[in-house]
Parts: sequence; C-alpha cells; structure tokens
Amino acid sequence: MEDRRYFGTTKYGWRVVLFSGAGWLFDGYVINVWPLAIPFVMTDLHLTVQNIGTITTIYFIAYTLGTLVGGTLSDYLGRRSVLSFSVLLYMFVDALTATAQGFWSLGIFRFLTGTGTGMELPTGSTFYH
Repeated sequence: MEDRRYFGTTKYGWRVVLFSGAGWLFDGYVINVWPLAIPFVMTDLHLTVQNIGTITTIYFIAYTLGTLVGGTLSDYLGRRSVLSFSVLLYMFVDALTATAQGFWSLGIFRFLTGTGTGMELPTGSTFYH
C-alpha cells in the first residue's frame, strides 16, 4: 500500500487533525454559547443568578477533572480512543441539555459536558505537535 503524503502528512493524519480540530471547535462552542443562553435558561427553568453561578462552577470543576482524567486515560487507553469518546460524550450530553427540567438535571448535564470537554483538551492538543 502506497503511503501518500499531502504537505508532509498522510491522509489518515489529516483525518485525525480534522477530527481533533472539530473537537476543539465544538469545545469552544460549548464554552462560549453558555453565557449567551443564560438569560433564556433562567427564564425557562425559573433559576436564580445563584443557581446559574452554581451550575457554571459545576461545569468548570468537571472541566478541570476531565482534563486531569483525560490526559491520564490517553496514556493508558490511547489518544484516539479517548478523543473519540470525549467528543462524542460532550456532544451527546450537550444536546441532551436542551431537555433539562430544572436545576438538578441542568447541573448534571453541565457536569457531564464539562467532563467531556475537559477530556478533549489535553488529548486533542497532542495531535497538533
């Protein structure tokens, strides 16, 4: 089988970089769309500013934990597997966030989304070096 290279990288390498880049794109989306959605979430779910602050804190704690766990799991299970899992996890759970019925369900969904986006950060970045 011929190893075709495009700009110094194989076709498979480009797929990995594109998937990783898409992960970072959606990671940025998940982080940046939350502040825009807060007024609507507060109104629809009857949440207070304190509730939103708590849910945002839950997200960032999960993001930190996901970063620590994601990098470690990548060393043991492989970067491709962990990257795929993390991106699929946070995309699926972030979509489920639309079904949140109140503070607790929204908090759980944001925790799982934070875990997935956090896992993607150290894993996806290794594909660019």
